[in-house]
Amino acid sequence: MGTTSSGRKGEQLAASYLKRKGYAVIANNYRRTHGEVDIIAKDGETLVFVEVKSRKNRAFGNPMDAVNPVKQKRLQFMARQYMAERELCHVNVRFDIVEILWGDTAKQAVKIHHVKNAF
Repeated sequence: MGTTSSGRKGEQLAASYLKRKGYAVIANNYRRTHGEVDIIAKDGETLVFVEVKSRKNRAFGNPMDAVNPVKQKRLQFMARQYMAERELCHVNVRFDIVEILWGDTAKQAVKIHHVKNAF
């Protein structure tokens, strides 16, 4: 499984996971010139911008380690753009990360770790 393929599968898995947790998924892969938000969802009255990071192992650290300050600023910019397009000004906003660690074999379980209010 290539990185693009595993990334898309990870985003699909994360969206399903969030739905099971009661989130309403509004958008997948919201793209504009300056970036992308993997998932936009509602958790009650809170608008949640979700970054999904998946890896096959922790050789290069935890998946969420890849959401560095530069990536965080880009996600915040994208959130402002999404909200401006929809004239959303008085809503609660949160940034979450969903980490996915793929198992080495088909029998090994996938691990999902959801970090609410990650930054």
